[in-house]
Amino acid sequence: MAGGGPEITSNAAQSDVTADSHGGADAHGADTPLLAIQALDAVYAGEAGTVKAVDGVSIAVARGEFFTLLGPSGCGKTTTLRCVAGFERPTAGSIRIDGVTVSCIRDNVFVPVHQRDIAMVFQSYAIWPHMTVAQNVAFPLETAHVPRREVRNRVMRALEMIGLADLHDRPATHLSGGQQQRVALARAVVKDARLLLLDEPLSNLDARLRVQMRRELGQLQSRLGTTTIYVTHDQDEALSLSDRIAVMRDGKVVEIGTPRALYLAPRHLFTAEFLGQTELLPARSVTRDGDTLRVETPIGTLRVANGVDEPSGRTVMIRPEHIEFATPGDTGPNLVDGRVAQVAFTGRVVEYAVATGSTTLSIHALSGSMFDQGEAVRLRLPPERCVLVGDADDNHQDETEPGHHPA
Repeated sequence: MAGGGPEITSNAAQSDVTADSHGGADAHGADTPLLAIQALDAVYAGEAGTVKAVDGVSIAVARGEFFTLLGPSGCGKTTTLRCVAGFERPTAGSIRIDGVTVSCIRDNVFVPVHQRDIAMVFQSYAIWPHMTVAQNVAFPLETAHVPRREVRNRVMRALEMIGLADLHDRPATHLSGGQQQRVALARAVVKDARLLLLDEPLSNLDARLRVQMRRELGQLQSRLGTTTIYVTHDQDEALSLSDRIAVMRDGKVVEIGTPRALYLAPRHLFTAEFLGQTELLPARSVTRDGDTLRVETPIGTLRVANGVDEPSGRTVMIRPEHIEFATPGDTGPNLVDGRVAQVAFTGRVVEYAVATGSTTLSIHALSGSMFDQGEAVRLRLPPERCVLVGDADDNHQDETEPGHHPA
Protein backbone atom coordinates (compact mmCIF):
# COMPACT_ATOMS: atom_id res chain seq x y z
CA MET A 1 0.00 0.00 0.00
CA ALA A 2 1.36 3.44 -0.93
CA GLY A 3 2.68 5.50 1.93
CA GLY A 4 2.79 2.92 4.70
CA GLY A 5 2.72 3.68 8.43
CA PRO A 6 0.07 4.10 11.08
CA GLU A 7 -3.44 5.10 10.04
CA ILE A 8 -3.99 8.84 10.30
CA THR A 9 -7.56 9.98 10.65
CA SER A 10 -8.98 13.44 11.22
CA ASN A 11 -11.73 13.53 13.86
CA ALA A 12 -13.45 16.36 12.04
CA ALA A 13 -13.47 14.42 8.82
CA GLN A 14 -14.82 11.35 10.62
CA SER A 15 -17.77 13.26 12.03
CA ASP A 16 -18.58 14.74 8.61
CA VAL A 17 -18.37 11.43 6.79
CA THR A 18 -20.48 9.54 9.29
CA ALA A 19 -23.21 12.19 9.25
CA ASP A 20 -26.55 11.68 7.51
CA SER A 21 -25.77 9.76 4.32
CA HIS A 22 -27.26 12.34 1.96
CA GLY A 23 -26.76 15.55 3.87
CA GLY A 24 -23.77 16.60 1.77
CA ALA A 25 -25.72 17.62 -1.33
CA ASP A 26 -27.75 20.14 0.61
CA ALA A 27 -24.78 21.35 2.61
CA HIS A 28 -22.43 21.89 -0.30
CA GLY A 29 -24.76 22.72 -3.19
CA ALA A 30 -25.35 21.25 -6.62
CA ASP A 31 -22.36 23.10 -8.11
CA THR A 32 -19.84 21.42 -5.81
CA PRO A 33 -18.14 18.47 -7.54
CA LEU A 34 -19.22 15.19 -6.00
CA LEU A 35 -15.60 14.04 -6.31
CA ALA A 36 -12.61 16.40 -6.32
CA ILE A 37 -9.10 14.97 -6.70
CA GLN A 38 -6.29 17.51 -6.49
CA ALA A 39 -2.60 16.95 -7.36
CA LEU A 40 -2.74 13.29 -6.32
CA ASP A 41 0.46 11.25 -6.11
CA ALA A 42 0.92 7.61 -5.13
CA VAL A 43 4.48 6.31 -4.84
CA TYR A 44 5.51 2.70 -4.21
CA ALA A 45 8.83 1.30 -3.13
CA GLY A 46 9.98 -1.37 -5.60
CA GLU A 47 13.07 -3.51 -6.06
CA ALA A 48 14.46 -1.06 -8.61
CA GLY A 49 13.59 2.00 -6.52
CA THR A 50 10.45 4.08 -6.12
CA VAL A 51 7.63 3.88 -8.64
CA LYS A 52 5.22 6.77 -9.12
CA ALA A 53 1.97 4.96 -9.91
CA VAL A 54 -0.08 8.18 -9.83
CA ASP A 55 1.55 11.47 -10.78
CA GLY A 56 -0.20 14.79 -10.16
CA VAL A 57 -3.73 13.68 -11.07
CA SER A 58 -6.46 16.33 -10.70
CA ILE A 59 -10.08 15.51 -11.57
CA ALA A 60 -13.45 17.06 -10.72
CA VAL A 61 -16.51 14.84 -11.23
CA ALA A 62 -20.01 16.36 -11.25
CA ARG A 63 -23.02 14.94 -9.43
CA GLY A 64 -24.68 12.16 -11.38
CA GLU A 65 -21.82 11.96 -13.87
CA PHE A 66 -20.53 8.68 -15.31
CA PHE A 67 -16.79 9.34 -15.39
CA THR A 68 -14.29 6.83 -16.76
CA LEU A 69 -10.57 6.41 -16.13
CA LEU A 70 -9.25 4.86 -19.35
CA GLY A 71 -5.78 3.69 -20.21
CA PRO A 72 -3.45 0.73 -20.74
CA SER A 73 -2.27 -1.58 -17.97
CA GLY A 74 0.01 0.19 -15.52
CA CYS A 75 -1.24 3.70 -16.33
CA GLY A 76 -2.42 4.38 -12.75
CA LYS A 77 -6.17 4.20 -13.25
CA THR A 78 -6.88 1.45 -10.69
CA THR A 79 -4.48 2.97 -8.15
CA THR A 80 -6.33 6.27 -8.50
CA LEU A 81 -9.65 4.50 -7.92
CA ARG A 82 -8.28 2.66 -4.88
CA CYS A 83 -7.02 5.95 -3.43
CA VAL A 84 -10.56 7.35 -3.77
CA ALA A 85 -11.95 4.25 -2.05
CA GLY A 86 -9.37 4.38 0.73
CA PHE A 87 -7.67 1.06 -0.07
CA GLU A 88 -4.46 2.90 -0.99
CA ARG A 89 -2.86 5.81 0.86
CA PRO A 90 -1.69 8.63 -1.45
CA THR A 91 1.69 10.25 -0.88
CA ALA A 92 0.58 13.74 -1.94
CA GLY A 93 -2.56 15.65 -2.83
CA SER A 94 -6.13 15.59 -1.58
CA ILE A 95 -9.46 13.87 -2.21
CA ARG A 96 -12.87 15.31 -1.35
CA ILE A 97 -16.19 13.45 -1.62
CA ASP A 98 -19.23 15.71 -1.64
CA GLY A 99 -17.23 18.54 -0.09
CA VAL A 100 -15.78 16.38 2.69
CA THR A 101 -12.02 15.82 2.77
CA VAL A 102 -11.32 12.09 3.01
CA SER A 103 -7.61 12.27 2.23
CA CYS A 104 -5.15 15.15 2.51
CA ILE A 105 -1.46 14.61 3.14
CA ARG A 106 -0.82 18.27 3.98
CA ASP A 107 -3.52 18.33 6.69
CA ASN A 108 -2.78 14.82 7.98
CA VAL A 109 -6.27 13.52 7.06
CA PHE A 110 -7.05 9.95 6.04
CA VAL A 111 -10.59 8.62 6.45
CA PRO A 112 -10.76 4.78 6.45
CA VAL A 113 -12.68 2.88 3.81
CA HIS A 114 -15.72 2.01 5.92
CA GLN A 115 -16.32 5.67 6.77
CA ARG A 116 -16.33 6.89 3.17
CA ASP A 117 -19.71 7.18 1.45
CA ILE A 118 -18.77 4.86 -1.40
CA ALA A 119 -19.77 1.51 -2.90
CA MET A 120 -17.37 -0.53 -4.99
CA VAL A 121 -17.57 -3.38 -7.50
CA PHE A 122 -14.31 -5.27 -7.93
CA GLN A 123 -13.01 -6.97 -11.04
CA SER A 124 -13.35 -10.36 -9.31
CA TYR A 125 -16.89 -9.53 -8.01
CA ALA A 126 -15.88 -10.78 -4.50
CA ILE A 127 -19.07 -12.86 -4.11
CA TRP A 128 -19.29 -14.91 -0.90
CA PRO A 129 -19.61 -18.55 -2.05
CA HIS A 130 -21.28 -19.78 1.17
CA MET A 131 -24.11 -17.23 0.97
CA THR A 132 -27.27 -16.99 -1.09
CA VAL A 133 -27.88 -14.16 -3.56
CA ALA A 134 -29.92 -12.20 -1.01
CA GLN A 135 -27.38 -12.74 1.76
CA ASN A 136 -24.58 -11.43 -0.46
CA VAL A 137 -26.54 -8.30 -1.29
CA ALA A 138 -27.59 -7.80 2.34
CA PHE A 139 -24.04 -8.06 3.70
CA PRO A 140 -23.09 -4.33 3.65
CA LEU A 141 -26.41 -3.37 5.25
CA GLU A 142 -26.07 -5.94 8.02
CA THR A 143 -22.53 -4.83 8.84
CA ALA A 144 -23.93 -1.28 9.10
CA HIS A 145 -26.59 -2.56 11.56
CA VAL A 146 -29.53 -1.55 9.36
CA PRO A 147 -32.86 -2.86 10.82
CA ARG A 148 -33.78 -6.33 9.50
CA ARG A 149 -37.06 -5.28 7.85
CA GLU A 150 -35.36 -2.42 6.03
CA VAL A 151 -32.58 -4.78 4.92
CA ARG A 152 -35.07 -7.15 3.30
CA ASN A 153 -36.93 -4.33 1.54
CA ARG A 154 -33.76 -2.73 0.20
CA VAL A 155 -32.29 -6.07 -0.90
CA MET A 156 -35.40 -7.08 -2.84
CA ARG A 157 -35.62 -3.63 -4.43
CA ALA A 158 -31.97 -3.87 -5.57
CA LEU A 159 -32.47 -7.41 -6.91
CA GLU A 160 -35.57 -6.34 -8.83
CA MET A 161 -33.56 -3.51 -10.33
CA ILE A 162 -30.99 -5.93 -11.77
CA GLY A 163 -33.47 -8.70 -12.64
CA LEU A 164 -32.53 -11.32 -10.03
CA ALA A 165 -35.42 -11.08 -7.55
CA ASP A 166 -36.58 -14.60 -8.46
CA LEU A 167 -33.13 -15.99 -7.57
CA HIS A 168 -32.84 -14.35 -4.15
CA ASP A 169 -32.52 -17.68 -2.31
CA ARG A 170 -30.18 -19.36 -4.82
CA PRO A 171 -26.63 -20.22 -3.64
CA ALA A 172 -24.07 -17.87 -5.15
CA THR A 173 -22.08 -20.81 -6.51
CA HIS A 174 -25.02 -21.75 -8.75
CA LEU A 175 -24.91 -18.48 -10.69
CA SER A 176 -23.46 -17.79 -14.12
CA GLY A 177 -20.73 -15.20 -14.59
CA GLY A 178 -23.24 -12.59 -15.74
CA GLN A 179 -25.50 -13.28 -12.77
CA GLN A 180 -22.59 -12.98 -10.35
CA GLN A 181 -21.74 -9.64 -11.88
CA ARG A 182 -25.33 -8.50 -11.32
CA VAL A 183 -25.16 -9.60 -7.68
CA ALA A 184 -21.99 -7.55 -7.20
CA LEU A 185 -23.76 -4.53 -8.71
CA ALA A 186 -26.82 -5.06 -6.51
CA ARG A 187 -24.62 -5.26 -3.41
CA ALA A 188 -23.07 -1.93 -4.35
CA VAL A 189 -26.38 -0.28 -5.27
CA VAL A 190 -28.13 -1.40 -2.07
CA LYS A 191 -25.83 0.81 0.03
CA ASP A 192 -27.32 3.92 -1.60
CA ALA A 193 -23.88 5.53 -1.47
CA ARG A 194 -23.12 8.88 -3.05
CA LEU A 195 -20.22 7.48 -5.10
CA LEU A 196 -20.12 4.19 -7.03
CA LEU A 197 -16.67 2.86 -7.95
CA LEU A 198 -16.36 0.18 -10.65
CA ASP A 199 -13.00 -1.49 -11.25
CA GLU A 200 -13.16 -3.23 -14.66
CA PRO A 201 -16.35 -5.09 -13.67
CA LEU A 202 -16.93 -6.58 -17.13
CA SER A 203 -13.44 -7.84 -17.91
CA ASN A 204 -14.10 -11.44 -16.77
CA LEU A 205 -17.13 -11.89 -19.05
CA ASP A 206 -17.08 -13.29 -22.58
CA ALA A 207 -17.44 -10.80 -25.44
CA ARG A 208 -21.16 -11.31 -26.07
CA LEU A 209 -22.13 -11.11 -22.40
CA ARG A 210 -19.87 -8.10 -21.93
CA VAL A 211 -21.83 -6.14 -24.54
CA GLN A 212 -25.13 -7.10 -22.91
CA MET A 213 -23.94 -6.17 -19.41
CA ARG A 214 -22.49 -2.91 -20.67
CA ARG A 215 -25.94 -1.93 -21.92
CA GLU A 216 -27.59 -2.99 -18.66
CA LEU A 217 -25.01 -1.13 -16.58
CA GLY A 218 -25.61 2.06 -18.53
CA GLN A 219 -29.36 1.76 -18.07
CA LEU A 220 -28.97 1.11 -14.33
CA GLN A 221 -26.74 4.14 -13.81
CA SER A 222 -29.18 6.33 -15.75
CA ARG A 223 -32.07 5.19 -13.54
CA LEU A 224 -30.17 5.68 -10.30
CA GLY A 225 -28.36 8.89 -11.21
CA THR A 226 -25.48 7.85 -8.93
CA THR A 227 -22.13 9.49 -9.54
CA THR A 228 -19.97 6.71 -10.98
CA ILE A 229 -16.23 6.29 -11.48
CA TYR A 230 -15.46 3.49 -13.92
CA VAL A 231 -12.04 2.00 -14.60
CA THR A 232 -11.36 0.17 -17.86
CA HIS A 233 -8.82 -0.41 -20.60
CA ASP A 234 -11.64 -1.14 -23.09
CA GLN A 235 -12.25 1.77 -25.44
CA ASP A 236 -15.72 0.58 -26.48
CA GLU A 237 -16.87 0.44 -22.86
CA ALA A 238 -15.53 3.91 -22.16
CA LEU A 239 -17.02 5.49 -25.27
CA SER A 240 -20.47 3.91 -24.90
CA LEU A 241 -20.95 4.39 -21.14
CA SER A 242 -19.27 7.64 -20.18
CA ASP A 243 -20.32 11.25 -19.85
CA ARG A 244 -16.62 12.13 -19.76
CA ILE A 245 -13.37 10.19 -19.97
CA ALA A 246 -9.92 10.81 -18.50
CA VAL A 247 -7.29 9.17 -20.70
CA MET A 248 -4.29 8.13 -18.58
CA ARG A 249 -0.71 7.11 -19.29
CA ASP A 250 2.30 6.63 -17.01
CA GLY A 251 0.39 7.78 -13.93
CA LYS A 252 -0.76 11.03 -15.52
CA VAL A 253 -3.99 12.27 -17.05
CA VAL A 254 -3.25 13.05 -20.69
CA GLU A 255 -6.63 14.45 -21.67
CA ILE A 256 -10.18 14.77 -20.34
CA GLY A 257 -13.28 15.18 -22.48
CA THR A 258 -16.57 13.76 -23.69
CA PRO A 259 -16.41 10.50 -25.66
CA ARG A 260 -17.39 12.30 -28.84
CA ALA A 261 -14.80 15.05 -28.40
CA LEU A 262 -11.96 12.67 -27.56
CA TYR A 263 -12.73 10.33 -30.46
CA LEU A 264 -13.41 12.92 -33.15
CA ALA A 265 -11.07 15.73 -32.12
CA PRO A 266 -8.42 14.64 -29.59
CA ARG A 267 -5.69 17.11 -28.74
CA HIS A 268 -2.95 14.55 -28.16
CA LEU A 269 -1.41 11.81 -30.26
CA PHE A 270 -1.71 9.22 -27.48
CA THR A 271 -5.46 9.82 -27.17
CA ALA A 272 -5.92 9.56 -30.93
CA GLU A 273 -4.13 6.21 -31.10
CA PHE A 274 -5.60 4.69 -27.95
CA LEU A 275 -9.23 5.47 -28.77
CA GLY A 276 -9.51 3.36 -31.90
CA GLN A 277 -7.91 2.84 -35.28
CA THR A 278 -6.58 6.02 -36.84
CA GLU A 279 -4.53 7.24 -39.76
CA LEU A 280 -1.61 9.50 -38.81
CA LEU A 281 0.27 11.76 -41.21
CA PRO A 282 3.37 13.70 -40.08
CA ALA A 283 2.94 17.48 -40.35
CA ARG A 284 5.97 18.87 -42.17
CA SER A 285 4.77 22.45 -41.88
CA VAL A 286 1.63 24.16 -40.56
CA THR A 287 0.26 27.60 -41.45
CA ARG A 288 -2.98 29.33 -40.55
CA ASP A 289 -5.27 30.07 -43.53
CA GLY A 290 -8.50 31.71 -42.35
CA ASP A 291 -10.63 29.26 -40.41
CA THR A 292 -8.49 26.26 -41.34
CA LEU A 293 -4.90 25.14 -41.17
CA ARG A 294 -2.81 24.38 -44.24
CA VAL A 295 -0.63 21.37 -43.44
CA GLU A 296 2.08 19.86 -45.62
CA THR A 297 2.05 16.04 -45.31
CA PRO A 298 3.57 13.06 -47.17
CA ILE A 299 0.39 12.79 -49.29
CA GLY A 300 0.28 16.49 -50.15
CA THR A 301 -1.21 19.70 -48.74
CA LEU A 302 -4.23 19.14 -46.51
CA ARG A 303 -6.78 21.57 -45.15
CA VAL A 304 -7.40 20.84 -41.47
CA ALA A 305 -10.38 22.34 -39.65
CA ASN A 306 -9.74 21.05 -36.11
CA GLY A 307 -6.92 20.62 -33.67
CA VAL A 308 -4.35 22.19 -31.40
CA ASP A 309 -2.58 25.48 -32.07
CA GLU A 310 -0.33 25.16 -35.07
CA PRO A 311 3.04 25.57 -33.23
CA SER A 312 2.43 22.41 -31.16
CA GLY A 313 0.69 20.34 -33.85
CA ARG A 314 2.93 17.63 -35.25
CA THR A 315 0.55 15.07 -36.74
CA VAL A 316 -2.67 15.06 -38.79
CA MET A 317 -5.18 12.47 -37.64
CA ILE A 318 -8.23 11.09 -39.46
CA ARG A 319 -10.28 7.98 -38.68
CA PRO A 320 -10.47 5.31 -41.44
CA GLU A 321 -14.29 5.50 -41.54
CA HIS A 322 -14.10 9.23 -42.31
CA ILE A 323 -11.99 8.90 -45.48
CA GLU A 324 -14.31 8.93 -48.49
CA PHE A 325 -14.08 7.59 -52.02
CA ALA A 326 -14.55 10.60 -54.30
CA THR A 327 -16.54 10.56 -57.53
CA PRO A 328 -14.89 11.55 -60.82
CA GLY A 329 -16.43 15.05 -60.83
CA ASP A 330 -15.54 15.94 -57.24
CA THR A 331 -13.58 19.14 -56.64
CA GLY A 332 -12.32 20.86 -53.53
CA PRO A 333 -9.55 20.39 -50.98
CA ASN A 334 -7.93 17.21 -49.72
CA LEU A 335 -8.39 15.05 -52.83
CA VAL A 336 -5.73 12.34 -53.13
CA ASP A 337 -5.20 9.83 -55.95
CA GLY A 338 -4.28 6.26 -55.08
CA ARG A 339 -4.62 2.60 -55.94
CA VAL A 340 -6.34 -0.15 -53.96
CA ALA A 341 -3.60 -2.40 -52.56
CA GLN A 342 -5.75 -4.70 -50.44
CA VAL A 343 -9.42 -5.49 -49.84
CA ALA A 344 -10.85 -7.22 -46.75
CA PHE A 345 -14.58 -7.94 -46.92
CA THR A 346 -16.10 -8.26 -43.42
CA GLY A 347 -19.77 -8.14 -44.40
CA ARG A 348 -21.32 -4.77 -43.65
CA VAL A 349 -17.95 -3.00 -43.83
CA VAL A 350 -15.12 -3.35 -46.33
CA GLU A 351 -11.60 -2.53 -45.16
CA TYR A 352 -9.33 -1.14 -47.87
CA ALA A 353 -5.63 -0.38 -47.95
CA VAL A 354 -5.01 2.33 -50.56
CA ALA A 355 -1.48 3.22 -51.67
CA THR A 356 -0.89 6.92 -52.27
CA GLY A 357 2.75 7.28 -53.26
CA SER A 358 4.90 6.02 -50.39
CA THR A 359 1.99 6.14 -47.93
CA THR A 360 -0.76 3.55 -47.47
CA LEU A 361 -4.07 4.65 -45.96
CA SER A 362 -6.72 2.44 -44.36
CA ILE A 363 -10.33 3.15 -45.34
CA HIS A 364 -13.44 1.55 -43.84
CA ALA A 365 -16.44 1.86 -46.13
CA LEU A 366 -19.89 0.30 -46.31
CA SER A 367 -20.21 -2.65 -48.67
CA GLY A 368 -22.97 -1.07 -50.77
CA SER A 369 -20.41 -0.30 -53.49
CA MET A 370 -17.02 -1.95 -53.67
CA PHE A 371 -13.66 -1.47 -55.33
CA ASP A 372 -11.31 -4.21 -56.52
CA GLN A 373 -7.68 -4.72 -55.71
CA GLY A 374 -5.51 -2.79 -58.19
CA GLU A 375 -8.28 -0.31 -59.06
CA ALA A 376 -7.34 3.38 -59.31
CA VAL A 377 -9.34 5.52 -56.89
CA ARG A 378 -9.54 9.10 -55.68
CA LEU A 379 -9.88 9.73 -51.96
CA ARG A 380 -11.34 12.69 -50.11
CA LEU A 381 -10.20 13.55 -46.59
CA PRO A 382 -12.91 15.97 -45.36
CA PRO A 383 -11.22 18.98 -43.69
CA GLU A 384 -13.77 18.85 -40.85
CA ARG A 385 -12.64 15.28 -40.08
CA CYS A 386 -8.92 16.06 -40.15
CA VAL A 387 -7.44 16.94 -36.76
CA LEU A 388 -4.01 18.35 -35.92
CA VAL A 389 -2.77 16.68 -32.73
CA GLY A 390 0.24 17.30 -30.50
CA ASP A 391 2.41 14.95 -28.49
CA ALA A 392 0.96 13.91 -25.13
CA ASP A 393 4.21 14.89 -23.41
CA ASP A 394 3.68 18.53 -24.38
CA ASN A 395 0.81 19.20 -21.99
CA HIS A 396 -0.66 16.64 -19.63
CA GLN A 397 -4.13 16.98 -18.14
CA ASP A 398 -5.67 18.84 -21.09
CA GLU A 399 -9.42 19.34 -21.03
CA THR A 400 -11.05 18.74 -24.42
CA GLU A 401 -14.02 21.05 -24.29
CA PRO A 402 -17.49 19.71 -25.10
CA GLY A 403 -18.44 21.18 -28.45
CA HIS A 404 -14.80 21.43 -29.57
CA HIS A 405 -15.36 18.44 -31.82
CA PRO A 406 -16.84 18.41 -35.32
CA ALA A 407 -20.50 17.52 -35.69
